[in-house]
Amino acid sequence: MSVSFSGDYPIRYVEYYLGDVLVDTANQTPYVGNISIPEDAAIGGEYMITAKAYNYYFNDSTASVLVTVGEDTTAPEVIVQSPEMESRYQIGDTVPIILDAFDSQSGVSQIELYLEDQYLGMIDQAPYEFDLFIGDIFLPRKYYLSISVADYNGNINKQTVPIIIEE
Repeated sequence: MSVSFSGDYPIRYVEYYLGDVLVDTANQTPYVGNISIPEDAAIGGEYMITAKAYNYYFNDSTASVLVTVGEDTTAPEVIVQSPEMESRYQIGDTVPIILDAFDSQSGVSQIELYLEDQYLGMIDQAPYEFDLFIGDIFLPRKYYLSISVADYNGNINKQTVPIIIEE
């Protein structure tokens, strides 16, 4: 949480409260406080977050906001940078798999990669990159690269990118 105040005298510090409990203090600009809703918070639970600023003479000003805990039902977003749809490769090539993935609510927990039904591997931290070597076991044809991106609440986004192996 970040706050800004204006007045005749400079701000000394800002205290941040979750309910009645002091959880953080910021004493320089920007006056940013780290406030975490408890992990055991119930869906629909409400929490009052308060910022209390003190000026040079220790006069205070308070601002509060009531937040309601919502359920994360949104799958992460993924952008496939590489390979492009129906990119062409030959035996001996390496297919660079480069992904941008993000989830604004709970974060990306892991990305699983499959070629057809064959598990290729997992990526659990950025940068989301993987190299697929096209060995001589591949036959010339179209293959489907499947990308499964999961967030920490179990929401999944699946995408498929066809690639073509040529002789």
